[in-house]
Amino acid sequence: MKLIFAAFCLIAAPAASAHEVLDNLITLDARADGAISGKWEIPRVDVEDLLVDGKDLILQTVSDDLAVRAVDGPSCPVQFGAEGAATHKDQPYVVLPFAARCPGDDLRAIELKWTFLNEAEHERRALVSFASPGAVQSATMTSKDGTMRLTMVAANGWRHFLTYLHDGAFHIWTGADHILFLLTLMLPTVLVLRGRRWQPRPGFRASAIDTLTTVSAFTVAHSITLALVTFHVMSLPSRLVESVIAASVFLSAVNNLFGVVAEGRWKIAFVFGLVHGIGFAEVLVDLNLPTWTLINSLAGFNAGVELGQMAIVAAFLPLAFAARSTVSYRRIVFQGGSLAAAIVAALWFVDRAFDLGKMPF
Repeated sequence: MKLIFAAFCLIAAPAASAHEVLDNLITLDARADGAISGKWEIPRVDVEDLLVDGKDLILQTVSDDLAVRAVDGPSCPVQFGAEGAATHKDQPYVVLPFAARCPGDDLRAIELKWTFLNEAEHERRALVSFASPGAVQSATMTSKDGTMRLTMVAANGWRHFLTYLHDGAFHIWTGADHILFLLTLMLPTVLVLRGRRWQPRPGFRASAIDTLTTVSAFTVAHSITLALVTFHVMSLPSRLVESVIAASVFLSAVNNLFGVVAEGRWKIAFVFGLVHGIGFAEVLVDLNLPTWTLINSLAGFNAGVELGQMAIVAAFLPLAFAARSTVSYRRIVFQGGSLAAAIVAALWFVDRAFDLGKMPF
């Protein structure tokens, strides 16, 4: 029993420590003759203190955090333009346009340096879109990575796919609400409701089928809306989506406690999976990529999400099945875990629905 409880805590740990940090957006357009134009979009919340003291302070503070140089060559002095504003995911952003010129007339690759808030408690991430003659690439980098090399040739398709495979897995593992929703769906798969009491399910095969059916329904649903939002077929306000995601965790956890829907939980997974897919799309929706490159990114990201989910399933299900007959599993892990998830989700919902911004994760 100690083993299964430790595993539950280990899986839920990323959820408990996760903090919603908005992505920076960096766009570059480079020509072979060395001319580069671009813009850096910073979440306003990250520079709120600087705004109080005046707009000029933002540029003075962050200008050293972004630099460009020719690979195996000299630096390319960056000149920032007038500050602007934009909105992404219902959140205000500060826009810093910039231009640079690299010496020489045959630019083959550049090195982007980005160290914004690299010593902050929560690591910052940037979505980078790089256009060069005949190619558009995208990648992600963190402020602690420091530098990234961008070549003036078409990006390797497999490398691009693997980049977003990693991002998909990273997204599911750092998404507190997604992890808790998945866990609340999995908790009862090793049990069966008889009368009004949860009892141990007799066979592993039945538990595995129940789990795979539920997770597959979630996968199909979020894949549909992930694609629709990424290709701008549909869009919903971020505040509404995040509130409904919190509600999905709450209702799934409450369902465990009261057994309203004991069989066919895949229907719950499918309905709310549609909303979770809209939340997943936030990583891709702001990328300015041509269709085929975006399809590659979408395929890799979706595959990464599935790998992240299956890692959770593979770690949790065997241990849960082994401990399903114990009173501790039913009382502490199942009922206690569901109650804890319901409380956290209720706080999330209030915080998101009323835009309070008080929750630390």
